[in-house]
Amino acid sequence: MKNEEYLTKRIFSILNRIEEMTGVLLTLGEQNMDLDPQFCDSQGSVYNLQESSPCLIASSSDGVLGAHELDCDEVLSVSRPPVPSKFSLYQNYPNPFNPSTEIRFEVFEFDTYELSVFNLNGQLVKTLFSNFKVPGSHVVTWNARDRNGVKVPSGVYLYLLKNSKNQESKKMILMK
Repeated sequence: MKNEEYLTKRIFSILNRIEEMTGVLLTLGEQNMDLDPQFCDSQGSVYNLQESSPCLIASSSDGVLGAHELDCDEVLSVSRPPVPSKFSLYQNYPNPFNPSTEIRFEVFEFDTYELSVFNLNGQLVKTLFSNFKVPGSHVVTWNARDRNGVKVPSGVYLYLLKNSKNQESKKMILMK
């Protein structure tokens, strides 16, 4: 049962990624195939199709359904950006800024992160996000407004990124 739940979650994750791609049309309906696609080696993460795969012959437009048309001896690879090796908060850009600035950071582990802006008195101006982040590079834009949507005055502000193990802060300047 656990394996079935995992596969269902994995399929929905893949479908969500496909829907986010530009130029990809995903149609779900009554004409869906309910057959084994016959991957070369799905256990070994080789998702090329075998020559006998129904995906190679089922398309009404002479295309391949749901896969790249590669033989089992060809390699399909996905280029992924490298995972950061440490927790890093970078200087906002532009700085000084008006009316908005970008804050870039890198995280190397799955965790809940929080990015907040404070004034020089240590008072919270706005929490830009507080949620789960996956390892990688991230960018958040701050529009110089507080948690009530009111524009903040010119001045020096601190931004703090933290998770359960780390925290780092930087200064930024808003000039109007």
